Amino acid sequence: MSEQAVTQAEEALRQDAQVLDDEAISRLFLAIASVEQRDNETGAALAVVRRRAVKGDLPGATLILAQQLVDKRILVSREGSNGQPAVYEVGHEAVFSNWERFKDWYARYAADLAMRRQAEQAARDWDRQQCLPMLKWGWERQRPAIAALAKLNRLALPASGPDFSDPMITLWQQLEKQLEQPLRQFLYPEPLTLLEELNTDETPHQRREEIGLRLNQMGDPRRGVGLNEKGLPDMVWISIPAGEVTLETESRERFPVPPFRLVRYPVTWAQYRAFLDAEDGYCNPAWWEDPTEGGKTRPAAVVFCQLPGNQSLLVRCTGLLPLAERKAAAVDSTAHRVGMAMGCRREYAEKLPVG
Repeated sequence: MSEQAVTQAEEALRQDAQVLDDEAISRLFLAIASVEQRDNETGAALAVVRRRAVKGDLPGATLILAQQLVDKRILVSREGSNGQPAVYEVGHEAVFSNWERFKDWYARYAADLAMRRQAEQAARDWDRQQCLPMLKWGWERQRPAIAALAKLNRLALPASGPDFSDPMITLWQQLEKQLEQPLRQFLYPEPLTLLEELNTDETPHQRREEIGLRLNQMGDPRRGVGLNEKGLPDMVWISIPAGEVTLETESRERFPVPPFRLVRYPVTWAQYRAFLDAEDGYCNPAWWEDPTEGGKTRPAAVVFCQLPGNQSLLVRCTGLLPLAERKAAAVDSTAHRVGMAMGCRREYAEKLPVG
C-alpha cells in the first residue's frame, strides 16, 4: 500500500476527532504490530511485523477505529472459525513503513515492543515445559518487562501503595488485568510469590531463611521493613482494640487491656542501621543520659524508640506495658528480641540482623 493511500485514509478519519484519539490509536498499534530480529547487510536488526488483534480484546474506541480502517482498506477483518477468534490485521506490512503516525509511535516504543516479544516468547517456552521453575524469570528480569508493558499500555509509574514501598509492585497490580496467560502468570512478581509462601504456616524454617535472604537480595518491597524517603524507619502500625485477657496461670486472673498500636513487623537490621549511622544517633551521648533517673544510662531500645517517628515503639520495646497487656498483645518475645538486639554493644549489634 502506498504512502499516499495511507495519508488519504488518515485525512478522511481526521474529521472525526474521536476516531483518531491518541489513546485509541496507540492501543490499536500495540495490538496490530510486533517486532522480530531479522538479518540484513549490517547484521541483525529489529523489524516491524504484523500481529493479529483479537476483536474481543479491543476497547470500544479502538474497536471503532479498527473498523473504520477496515473500511479504508488499511486493515483486514477476519471472522473467527473452528474455535479461533475474529481478528484484525494490516493487509500488508508496507502499511507500517508508509504510515507516518505509526512510524512516530514505533520510534518511541521499539525497545518496549522488543521486550514484550521477548517476554511473550519466554512465557510460551515456560508454559510448554510445564512451568518449570528454572525457566521462570526472576525479579531482576521481570522488572524491566513489567516497565515496558506498562509503558506500552500507557500506565505511568504510580506512587508506592499502602502495602508496598516498591512502586513497581503497585504498577504490576494495575497492569496484571491487561495481560493474557501465560504471560500474566510468567511475570507474576517473584517478591509476591515469596511473600505468599512466607505467609503459609506449612513453610519450614529453612525455607523461610532462604526467602528472607532472597528478599534482602532483590529488595523487600513490603512497607514496614525498610526506611522511608527521609531515611527514617518506615513503621506500619496495627491498631489493637480494647479487650480482656486471661492469664494462663493457676489464678486465671483477668485484666482489662486498653486499645494500643503494634508494628506489623519486628524491627529490621536496615531500620536499626539507620540509628547506628545517623550523625545524631548511636554516637550522640545526649540520647543515653536519662535526667529523670539521675543520669542513668538508657537502654539502646529506649533510645531507638525515641527517634523521630518511632516514639510509639517506646512502650513496646521497653516492656512498659503491664505484664497482662504484653501477654494479650503477644509481644513478649518480640520486645525481648528487639531489646536484646538494641541493648547490646555496637560491635555486637553490627553483626546481628534484626527481623
